[in-house]
Amino acid sequence: MKESLTSLDGHVRELEKHREGAYKEMVQRLLELRDTHARLQQSTISLTEALRSPTVRGRWARSSSAAWSRWRDVETRLVR
Repeated sequence: MKESLTSLDGHVRELEKHREGAYKEMVQRLLELRDTHARLQQSTISLTEALRSPTVRGRWARSSSAAWSRWRDVETRLVR
């Protein structure tokens, strides 16, 4: 009986070590996710503010239009 309890205790200790490691890794991933979310939120705010400016909005529209034209030209060549 004592051997069984000792064996069980060893297994429980091993499981606890794995649980602790998994918990620490999960906490680390959540912290990274929080930081990434904060950077994304700041970038979104910056982009929103920039696009409110008529000058930036016009430049963005022109560059988007130019990129679309280049893509359309490439697509046309591929179809032929």
